[in-house]
Amino acid sequence: MAQRKQLVTGGEMRTPVIFYVAKPSDDFLPGETVDEIYYSCFANVYAPSQKDLEMTNNEATISMVTWFPMNKLINDEMYFEIQLPRYKGKKFNIIQIDDDTDFHANIKIIGTYSK
Repeated sequence: MAQRKQLVTGGEMRTPVIFYVAKPSDDFLPGETVDEIYYSCFANVYAPSQKDLEMTNNEATISMVTWFPMNKLINDEMYFEIQLPRYKGKKFNIIQIDDDTDFHANIKIIGTYSK
């Protein structure tokens, strides 16, 4: 018998997270600026599992599960910041987004620290 995946509910999502849009900079040196807030929410943030590490070739730094944003499109060209004192000023690249294909209520986002 197949085991059903559990939904992550709002009571488990206690960590505030802000998503940023990356815009290419027009400076002499190539790069991008990350200053426009796109979306903010609460998430269940945790260290990446062994499965997350295998899927991302050991690049994963952090994983989180949050509600699926209805009117927003989160993609791997964005950054996110965890709003806790321990992570202050640290931005993470999104390297993988997994949709909850059974219920379409949660998304799992895997990120890596960007310096």
